[in-house]
Amino acid sequence: YSPYVNGITHQSLEKFKIEQLGFSNPKDADEKPSYYQLGKPQSFFVHTSANRDFRSYRPGEEVFIYPIKIEPFLAFAPEHTDSVKNTVTSFWTEYITLHEDLLRLVCNRKAGKICLFNNWEAWKSNYYTYIIDVLIERYKEWNLTKHDFIIGTSNDKLKHDHSIPHITTACLMNLKPFKQHIQDKVLENIKNKVPRKNKFICLNRVTKAHRLAAVAELWEDREQGIISTVCVHYGTPGIDEFIKLKGGAFLLNDGSGFADSPHQENPHSDREWRDYIREEVMPVPHMRWHYTEWLDKHYPDSYKKFVKHNLIDKMPIMLPDDVSPIINPVPDPSTQKFFDSSLNIVTE
Repeated sequence: YSPYVNGITHQSLEKFKIEQLGFSNPKDADEKPSYYQLGKPQSFFVHTSANRDFRSYRPGEEVFIYPIKIEPFLAFAPEHTDSVKNTVTSFWTEYITLHEDLLRLVCNRKAGKICLFNNWEAWKSNYYTYIIDVLIERYKEWNLTKHDFIIGTSNDKLKHDHSIPHITTACLMNLKPFKQHIQDKVLENIKNKVPRKNKFICLNRVTKAHRLAAVAELWEDREQGIISTVCVHYGTPGIDEFIKLKGGAFLLNDGSGFADSPHQENPHSDREWRDYIREEVMPVPHMRWHYTEWLDKHYPDSYKKFVKHNLIDKMPIMLPDDVSPIINPVPDPSTQKFFDSSLNIVTE
């Protein structure tokens, strides 16, 4: 839908960055990873033709969706502060514009739906229903209803939530199929009952109490498997500060790398990430709390093992081929370690 990109004009977006996000220069928002994608068209959501030209809907001939991508900071949940609520509400009441042509097609002709799209897997239904309620109230003269919306989400549980009538699963990523010779080798080893070198593999990225508990429980058997915990934190100090500090690129031990930002002049190594966690994150009381009170409260027996093995001073525990902590979702090109392990323990 061409008159607007996801309901945002260039002028309204710059105004939002200054008035609500507090930037003196709208371009400064692009330096902060949380806001970098705000307002950019989402080509991955609409499947395009081979020449990558965006084909809009044909009015009167086909139904359509109008995608509005929701950035993480643009969702309000009841547990959030009033300041967060005010920022989120103002975005949907003052800066997003649903064009009259769009509303006429959606509300009067029922020719399409508005899709609130977010590829995070953790959001609950009330994150979306709040936004829908705000938009319905704002455009009440059009008799907009919740049936005029589709939620594109990676939270598969919402399929069973009857508070939202239309749900579609938005895949986090597409994985390339394994090459034929890799498949043949795996199947051959299974057929010949070739023992795998590791009894288990358990990889962890974002710090959660249950993941720290899993690491503590597996630690005594670490020689029989593969364990990692990259210790990613959302908060301050956290991953946003690290990306800005180091320029966005991430260099791995083998010399390969990934980038999560447009600024790639200063690749940094996993050693720098370890130093950052130990020197900048762990000393901060509200960050260290994850490894102490939070773990002790929910998994007291595991916490005793965590203390016994002094794991807090071993964080982060990383593999030589660990993917970048700044990438989410994480495509892991090093697949052999999974084929070399009998059991993949997923701490989700």
